[in-house]
Amino acid sequence: MHKTDKKNFENLFQSYQGLLRKASSQHYLRSLKDEAYAQASLSFCEAVYKFDEKAGVPFAGYVKAKIHGDLYTLFKRHRRNWLREISADGSTAEILSPRLSAPSPENSTAEKIFIAQMLQKLPLRQRQIIEYTILQKYTQKETAAMLRISQQAVAANQKQALAGLKKMFSEEFAKIFLT
Repeated sequence: MHKTDKKNFENLFQSYQGLLRKASSQHYLRSLKDEAYAQASLSFCEAVYKFDEKAGVPFAGYVKAKIHGDLYTLFKRHRRNWLREISADGSTAEILSPRLSAPSPENSTAEKIFIAQMLQKLPLRQRQIIEYTILQKYTQKETAAMLRISQQAVAANQKQALAGLKKMFSEEFAKIFLT
């Protein structure tokens, strides 16, 4: 690499520091922040050297897509490892969190209370739809008939409810694991 190329690369790398920091500090990468920043930097370097102007793709868009794609791949790899840390009987391994213990009737009751509290935070219609479709195993069509709404409304509300629950659960688990 020529001295001028090295200087240009350093300037380019400095101008993309904001993107690298922002991409590596996304909420799902909090526990991997240092590794995510290193991966983002590596992805940036790869993007610079592999960029092809003839493809007709803007450089900034290519770099951003490469960084985000590689970070998501990093997350998926770690998620697979985390899932392997859950034993066959469904209890969480001590490696994942020493605060969690083996399943017991007390834990089961606490989990049910926790889930009920999360469900209570949902709007009434979404809570009803989750109750019928997931807990009582009615189809969306049957649920629509019981609530006198369309099946499409049931599907849309169910999707929103599940997204809301996912967000609430992730926030609660982040409090547990990141404190």
